Amino acid sequence: MLISRKGCDLFMLFLSLSVGCESESLMNYGCIPRLIDVTRVHFPTENFTNANVTKLNVANVEHPEFFSVFPFPRTPVTVADCLLDDPVKWIGLKKPVVLKGCQFFNQALKWSLPYLSKELTDEYGVSVSNSRKFLYYDSTVDYQNYEKAGWRPPYRIQYNSLEEFLEIASELSSMNNGTHAYFQTLLLNEDRNTSVKSDLNNFDYNWLLHVAFELGWSTNVLNMLFVGMPNVVTPLHYDIMQNVFIQLQGKKRFILFGPDQSTNLYPHPVGHPHDRQSQVDLDKPDYERFPKFRNVEALEAILEPGDVLYVPTNWWHHVESNKNNCTVSLNFWFEDDLSQRMFSKIEDSGSSKNPSILTPAEDMAFKRHVESIVYNMTKSTEKVREIFEEILSGRFGE
Repeated sequence: MLISRKGCDLFMLFLSLSVGCESESLMNYGCIPRLIDVTRVHFPTENFTNANVTKLNVANVEHPEFFSVFPFPRTPVTVADCLLDDPVKWIGLKKPVVLKGCQFFNQALKWSLPYLSKELTDEYGVSVSNSRKFLYYDSTVDYQNYEKAGWRPPYRIQYNSLEEFLEIASELSSMNNGTHAYFQTLLLNEDRNTSVKSDLNNFDYNWLLHVAFELGWSTNVLNMLFVGMPNVVTPLHYDIMQNVFIQLQGKKRFILFGPDQSTNLYPHPVGHPHDRQSQVDLDKPDYERFPKFRNVEALEAILEPGDVLYVPTNWWHHVESNKNNCTVSLNFWFEDDLSQRMFSKIEDSGSSKNPSILTPAEDMAFKRHVESIVYNMTKSTEKVREIFEEILSGRFGE
């Protein structure tokens, strides 16, 4: 069930009540989706309570198991118990929440490095960076103009089995020259039978489908497996899908910012290789270049093995692995109807005298949509800047 070099570059695990596909954007990859028999799904009907929800106060403590010491305060993310409360209630608030005691992925709790290395013997994508940071870039973007200005891809991709990756990681740790490697692969319904495939097939998808159906998410899902060296970082970015993130081995720290913080986070422009990534280095913020970052309001979550973190669509997050051990994580990315809701509100406002009232996530998507229209017409971020400046110049007063 893992995407190898010989497999598809992108895969969708398809959970659907119908035979037809709900989203062409995730279907057109030439891969055969896995079908979950939802006729066997039973949704809980019990009344749930708030008995085991942990409410945390503002704190700015540092954590010795992590390298970074951040210069801004954070509020710990709310913690709830899956066994005592319906997760839909907390996820439905559209704010991050750490869920304890979830059991739908119990088969994966045994995914130690020796176990996985015996199973993942094909070649998979391994990112290698000269630093501990892996700032995502879109390799499909024509970034020649950015290279002329001095930009370079922040890491390279090579292909190795997991066992080879672990050997590389051990060698890099011994060299201690700052170079790090990160094993990341999407999951795929391969024909070859493995214990990992069996484990995934035996997940309790009742839990995930219950969440997806109750909250109106699409049942189109992407999965990714992450195996990281100690101390690796995925810098601040946001995803356009709902994220259910599972920590299996080691610890990870998430620093999160809501969509309403986007102005303070200075995202790269649409069309840039680092689109959807922040320009701010959280370890060493440049307050002269990014003065609004002084106004940020951050959340923090420390994930231990067995924890599940919900990250809503368009929530910014920075992810750091513990500094002494390798980590293993698995996630589920769900499509939701954010764009559909946004466009519906815009259409409704066109036929009424009242302005649209957008949520912070919808407002963020709307601004990105406007910027994307101009960029797709011009294919130039400089042209986008010129057009917006021309529109604004002299039209709206001082």
